[in-house]
Amino acid sequence: MLIRIAQEMMDKCVSALNYAKEISETCTDKRLKLQLQNTIERIKTIGQQLKVVIAVKSGGRFGMDGDKQLVTCASNLVEAVKSLLNDSEAACLRSNYLQSNGKEGKGKGKEKENENENENENEKEKENVIEKGNEKENNNERENEKENNNDKENEKENMKKEKEEEYEKIEQEKAAREEQIRKAIELQKRAINQDQDQVQVHPNNDNDMINE
Repeated sequence: MLIRIAQEMMDKCVSALNYAKEISETCTDKRLKLQLQNTIERIKTIGQQLKVVIAVKSGGRFGMDGDKQLVTCASNLVEAVKSLLNDSEAACLRSNYLQSNGKEGKGKGKEKENENENENENEKEKENVIEKGNEKENNNERENEKENNNDKENEKENMKKEKEEEYEKIEQEKAAREEQIRKAIELQKRAINQDQDQVQVHPNNDNDMINE
């Protein structure tokens, strides 16, 4: 976060330096012109130092010490920019910069405003695209989750159906065995009853054979 803020500060300083250079070139007071140029050079030096610190910090070569150096350079840059604004204001009083560039400044300001509006619109479009992409991704995840749940439910139903069919098959086999056993018992009962009937019909056969 510190690195990002420092880079934004440097980007804004570049535009401020460009305006300050134009003011110094049109300033008629030598003392104010020299003072403004010295401040510009000072900001350039601090900017170079800040670039080095940012580069080293981005490489992860130091920790807290790097943060302290970064904050120190940024603070020095802020103070230098304040001096730049004061010196630029003083130099403007002794230059024809505002008069010669008033119309151009308005045109640039309007152009800058249009650029900012375009940038904002582009950012909004990017955010909309990202939001739609995230929404689509979430919908796909929900659909996949729903399909997975349906697959699991179908798998459970199939397993349940297979178990029921297996149980029904076992019950049918059991009923068939019980039916076979019942029939065998019936046949044995009939055979026993037939033997008993024969014995009752010829009860004296054995005695007659003995008497003979």
